[in-house]
Amino acid sequence: MRTRLFVVAAAVIAAVLLWLLAAVVGFDLRPPAMGDAPNQPLDLFGVVFITLVAALAGWVTLAMLEALTGRGRAIWTGLAIVVLLASLAAPLSGHGVSAADRVWLAVMHFAVAAVLVPGLLAHRPTRQPLWGRNPPAWRRTPRTERLLRTVSAGDVRNRSEIPR
Repeated sequence: MRTRLFVVAAAVIAAVLLWLLAAVVGFDLRPPAMGDAPNQPLDLFGVVFITLVAALAGWVTLAMLEALTGRGRAIWTGLAIVVLLASLAAPLSGHGVSAADRVWLAVMHFAVAAVLVPGLLAHRPTRQPLWGRNPPAWRRTPRTERLLRTVSAGDVRNRSEIPR
């Protein structure tokens, strides 16, 4: 858990550093306006809040998928890529901002994803899925029933003895 917490913090720090660099270079970062609303400047609180919410949502989603399925990490990776691409719709659409603002905001999205995706995947959970060694009835197949009977009886000394 601590590793993933550090990854979330690193993602926030990456976004803040890019925001600070934009301020030093002279960009007045503004997200594009939608509809008739005027665009507002992107302040530090907004950067921290949005990045923190996105990072925590990614962490919770990954933890849930790991707990519910054995392929949670693969599913989450695909989902993270889809969410990244969908998040690019915000800086690339709308009106009232320069092309440099759009590119800088897109770079911020990619930087946060570059920290979050490999960082959250680097930590391997130590616990098994929610059902552990005894899957729920809806997950049982004839093969898993034979395996559970064999393992619970203590008849397995090595992997080659597991019934197929």
